[in-house]
Amino acid sequence: MSSLLICSWLIFTSIFQYGDAIYRGMPVTSGFYYMVRIKGIMPECSGTIISNVHILTSAQCVYNKTRNNLLIIHDRDPMHVQHRHVRAIFLHPLYNHRHRGIYTYATTYNDIAVLKRVRITNRAEEKS
Repeated sequence: MSSLLICSWLIFTSIFQYGDAIYRGMPVTSGFYYMVRIKGIMPECSGTIISNVHILTSAQCVYNKTRNNLLIIHDRDPMHVQHRHVRAIFLHPLYNHRHRGIYTYATTYNDIAVLKRVRITNRAEEKS
């Protein structure tokens, strides 16, 4: 629970301090080192790094998806883009996709998920 609070604080701080936010899929600037892209989803979603192996994202982004079809991309530095596969997907236990409607994101309850990424296994991969 404390990781969730810290992550929320980081997001709100960055929005109010820097004036940038993700809105309708618009990209964030490279200064947001804790943001990642999640590929394999149309449209692409973003996530927030909350630990060395965990990514916080929206449940609607990964609902009904398999881990084999997702790829986490951290491209803070274009010269050192990192690609990581997803090991596990954890949806909020009370998330119900039927609460969603067109443009009703504010009424989506428990729309949160955590992705666990594959750990780095060797030094060569760490540099990729």
